[in-house]
Amino acid sequence: RRDVRADRGIDVELPVARPVQCVLCSCALTGRRRSGPLARAEVAGALFGGRIAVAGGFLADGSNSARVDLYDPVRRSWTRLPNLPLAVNHPMAAAGGGRLYVLGGYANREPQRAVFVLDRGNWRRLPALPQARAAGGAAFAGGKIYVVGGVGPSRTPAEVAFVYNP
Repeated sequence: RRDVRADRGIDVELPVARPVQCVLCSCALTGRRRSGPLARAEVAGALFGGRIAVAGGFLADGSNSARVDLYDPVRRSWTRLPNLPLAVNHPMAAAGGGRLYVLGGYANREPQRAVFVLDRGNWRRLPALPQARAAGGAAFAGGKIYVVGGVGPSRTPAEVAFVYNP
């Protein structure tokens, strides 16, 4: 198949599309199988102990989810973790030091300041973020969590990035 980008006059040769293998369920993307144990949108994801943690999100009925699942790509299997103490959509997640953190998100249609850590199998609330944040990015580095982008307390794009020290 050929793709001509008229805006730049570039002629690009594209490979013929082949079926894509779904990493999370080992099926061809045919729409017949779902990629996880519970269909959700607007989740947070983080690499946690060599596995992929998936937290919160919207359910099909539009409600928020408190569910947290862990996908093991070696075993190709899911493990259910304890629910978050607060059902949220658009949260952020990061992992480090053997702990999984879930930060912010929307609850009751408002950005949140809540921070939770999964420590020894239980969620514990940590001190709140300096300001409410949803739909941003989070990463763990050097023992700290860096929070960037997303939606701030005024429900507009966040102008401030911050470092959270768990």
